[in-house]
Amino acid sequence: MRVFNTQEEYNLYHYRRELRRTANGMGIFLLISFLLEIVLSVVTLVVRSIGTPYAELIEDTLGTMIESGLISTLIFFFVSLVYAIIKRADFSALFPFCKTSAGTIALFVIVGLTVTLMANYVSDMVTAVFGMFGADNSVEMSYAVDSPLSVILYFFTVAVIPALVEEFAFRGVILGSLRKYSDALAVVVSAGLFALMHGNFVQIPFAFIGGLVFGFVVVKTNSLLPSIIIHFLNNGLSVLLDVLSNNGDGAFYGTNLFWNLLLLLLVLVSAVLIAVITRRKPELLRFSDSDNVIAYRQKLGTVCSSPGIIAFAAVMLVYAVYVLMGV
Repeated sequence: MRVFNTQEEYNLYHYRRELRRTANGMGIFLLISFLLEIVLSVVTLVVRSIGTPYAELIEDTLGTMIESGLISTLIFFFVSLVYAIIKRADFSALFPFCKTSAGTIALFVIVGLTVTLMANYVSDMVTAVFGMFGADNSVEMSYAVDSPLSVILYFFTVAVIPALVEEFAFRGVILGSLRKYSDALAVVVSAGLFALMHGNFVQIPFAFIGGLVFGFVVVKTNSLLPSIIIHFLNNGLSVLLDVLSNNGDGAFYGTNLFWNLLLLLLVLVSAVLIAVITRRKPELLRFSDSDNVIAYRQKLGTVCSSPGIIAFAAVMLVYAVYVLMGV
């Protein structure tokens, strides 16, 4: 039996134990989501291989992408929902939609979208570094779309569903569960887990930066709406650019010009907005710790050393190496 010399020591012990238990639960629920995704992917592969009508329905690359996207997001949604129910979570706290002014939403959407789009360059640099050592760290993100229906399905699968489901899980369940310990901790941990869940080295840095943006926006607005909008616009632009770049000769160069001009405009507007906000409402760009029971580093260390988080991180990093090696 553990003996405590002071009430403060007792409170500290139980605080860290509760935080570790919360982190363990998150790691386990993410691990279950990933393993279920693998199992169902194998099942659908078997179904396709035996020549069923279902196999004919998704015989092309786009169909396969839609299938894998739906499997991933739907599993993730239901496992997240079950986790929240088991934890008897307050859904109004996990999924906040507090009334926020249109101006504040526009501010965070513009600046947040700018940062997430620029994060693509970080992924490009990571890919280039791996390429120097002969490793193919690229991820196939382009699909043939030859009809309005295929464009709609592509857009719905890549832009609409992930923006809703991933924000529900990471900025809702995970970030919302950790905010009582620290807003900064909640943002960083949810971003790290979001990055690992992507399971490949080309998307991990991009997803981590994006996760920081989404989490920061949720914390500062107490609403999931702005992060859902940013996530939707980021993915939606990727689909739009992919469709345009594959639509006829010379389209690739026109698409690149559109992308560069759009990003330049967003950077300029964001710089002006940040300068104005820094002078008028600097609190919008600051974090405040939710409690001061223990230091932030101790909180982060407690989360990272929990068995559930370690197991999830190990599995996802092994899977990322598997993807990198093209086994």
